[in-house]
Amino acid sequence: MRKPIDTNFDFRSDAPPGTDPDKTSPTLRRYHAALWSRPLPGGGMFILDIGTPGRYLSHRSNLGDFAMSSDTCVPGYLGWTRLETTVRGVSDRELQSFQRLRYTIGKHADLAKHHG
Repeated sequence: MRKPIDTNFDFRSDAPPGTDPDKTSPTLRRYHAALWSRPLPGGGMFILDIGTPGRYLSHRSNLGDFAMSSDTCVPGYLGWTRLETTVRGVSDRELQSFQRLRYTIGKHADLAKHHG
């Protein structure tokens, strides 16, 4: 039985310090494999493997050879020169909360709910 996906898990917590969780979080990799693997309209299965050396996620079958990667789609805005004045007006607590949400699998739903 598969573990449920924890939409509040912060992928920075299991990534080595100072690294990009999109590349180094084993939990994020497992979640992506579970979420992106699926039955195809033609009846075949698109199953993503997390164990192929040199690849984040991989699928090889008669459909072809696919390599998948991960990257967050929610910008952090920290360090952006043109937004310094705006970011300075946000409390540390709010910035930390926003950063935490950016590194969860449920970030889009949470951001829409809290900041929509």
